[in-house]
Amino acid sequence: MKAMTGLLSAYHAFHEIDSGKETEPTLYWRNRKKDGPKYHIDYCFVPKTWTGRLQNVAVGSFDTLIKLSDHMPLIVDLEF
Repeated sequence: MKAMTGLLSAYHAFHEIDSGKETEPTLYWRNRKKDGPKYHIDYCFVPKTWTGRLQNVAVGSFDTLIKLSDHMPLIVDLEF
């Protein structure tokens, strides 16, 4: 994802993919089913200078978390 005002999407920078090419949804819309409507709409933006500090960026587990929310958390590990 292109930098806007010096920020980058941690997910896209870490996984080296373009916006719209995500393989992991963060929203299971309407019916909370794996085969239902799903989208990647949750982001964590970090300064471009922090991309080398990204240790891991992951989406929370559907099986564990879908009973709590239709959104899966985006988990960003940074080294400082």
